[in-house]
Amino acid sequence: MSPHEATKISLRSTFFLLLSILLLGCSSSQYATYQLPGSARPHWEIQARWYSVGDQLTVFINGTIVLDTNMNIFSGKGDAEGEYEGKKIRAEVFKSGELFQEKTVVQVFVDGKKAAEFEF
Repeated sequence: MSPHEATKISLRSTFFLLLSILLLGCSSSQYATYQLPGSARPHWEIQARWYSVGDQLTVFINGTIVLDTNMNIFSGKGDAEGEYEGKKIRAEVFKSGELFQEKTVVQVFVDGKKAAEFEF
């Protein structure tokens, strides 16, 4: 391998490492628990993970990815629907607040009832 090829490979590896660190560093997670109405089953652990780079939301229930969506950059809103253990899961994402003090709000619904709300 020539020195030029070795430099190209090294630069490419460095670029992907830095990109990975950037993407991982721009995400945050929040958790909530939810008890199904009238159920004796254990609480569900709902996790919302927000990636500010790309405005992407991933929702997990008990460690399983249930929803994965991106916010529309023009409307500032997004939503997604899925299913978990036979229950309809929906998430709504929107911006709230004033310019430079804006928050991203995520609301998670189970069968049409609000189960959790997160602010990022």
